[in-house]
Amino acid sequence: MSRYFFELHNGDGMTRDHEGMELPSRDNILSEVSRIMLDIARDELPDRESGAVSVIVRDETGRAISIANLNFSSHWLD
Repeated sequence: MSRYFFELHNGDGMTRDHEGMELPSRDNILSEVSRIMLDIARDELPDRESGAVSVIVRDETGRAISIANLNFSSHWLD
């Protein structure tokens, strides 16, 4: 099992993960990224008309191994 770190980039800047998580597989990493994105969408996006969030996953050496992006926009049609 390896340790992975989840770095969050949103409209408020970057939040670095200093603790990380030990995860056994890419599927587990994807599940954690999805959980993070859902939490952000629930907590931060309801008060905004648009927003963009990225999560960069880093391995134990600090190398970026994955990036996930969430873009949200809402427009009134009247």
